[in-house]
Amino acid sequence: MEPSTTPLEPEPATLREDELFLDDPQKEEKRKERRKSILLLVLLITCAVSFTMCAVFIPMIILWTRPPVSGLTPSFVIFTDPHIDAKYADGTATTCTDSFICCRNGTGDAGYWGSGNAEHQYNCDIPDRTMYAAVDNAGDRWDAHDIRGLVNITHVLFLGDAQAHTEDYEQTRELVVERMKTAFKLITDRFPSLPAIPILGNHDTTPYNQMGWGPEWSWLYDG
Repeated sequence: MEPSTTPLEPEPATLREDELFLDDPQKEEKRKERRKSILLLVLLITCAVSFTMCAVFIPMIILWTRPPVSGLTPSFVIFTDPHIDAKYADGTATTCTDSFICCRNGTGDAGYWGSGNAEHQYNCDIPDRTMYAAVDNAGDRWDAHDIRGLVNITHVLFLGDAQAHTEDYEQTRELVVERMKTAFKLITDRFPSLPAIPILGNHDTTPYNQMGWGPEWSWLYDG
């Protein structure tokens, strides 16, 4: 019986289970993580043996393990403290004694976009349209590269205080949440390609200036 002349096929390389679905960049990343873990273990052992050697190695470890620098400098479009008054009315009085804020009643010089008085005292908040116009103007400049040409905008920040300077009894939880959502949606709709970050101001709660943690504040943080 003649021996078989069929060449033997090499056995396929055996891959570990965690490598079966990894492409080369992923494998390299996993190898880097393993090396870091080993190095950190060595550091812990070194620190246990000698404090002096530990003090020498720690800066080296920090430099070696820190993430690569992206080279991107973050820049922000910022909107803050609009204090929108749904009851604002142009042509009303800019000074008043019957209300916590003015430009709601009487006859006076309250302007279309907002107003102070002759003594430059700003007793009024602004109407919705002023906030809309400000965001829209910034968006138009963004579209026309007027802002982008100066800096590379990476994020939009809304620093809160969407509520008017009204007395506490005028502020309900529902109104606080609705006003904040409306103002933030206005911003995200106008800058859809940029990450937007909302931050609560001291007036974005009720009563004012009172915030806390726990289930009793879920209406504010989950709203």
